[in-house]
Amino acid sequence: MADPAHSTASSPEPWTWGRAGLWFVRYGIGLVLIVGGIAAAAAGASVEIGMMAVGGGIGLIGLNVVFRLGVEGDRERDQEEAARRYFDEYGHWPDDAPRQR
Repeated sequence: MADPAHSTASSPEPWTWGRAGLWFVRYGIGLVLIVGGIAAAAAGASVEIGMMAVGGGIGLIGLNVVFRLGVEGDRERDQEEAARRYFDEYGHWPDDAPRQR
């Protein structure tokens, strides 16, 4: 992959997913499974097959939600650890006024 710091005008920027692509991978595929399962059941396929697709879509979305919650907890834990290191170094919390000595 090209280094963005050393890119020239003639070299194209690398393609990125962006927010819409990430949203689709996280939640859109599950929604496609749900809608496809309902459509398959309505179109005359076996209801069990349609509901398997719906269940898979719900499970996929649920997995992504739980994963995102876990990542958010890690981020909060890292912020708390950084605040504790700041307290150890300066003797007050980052959002508090310094103590007068």
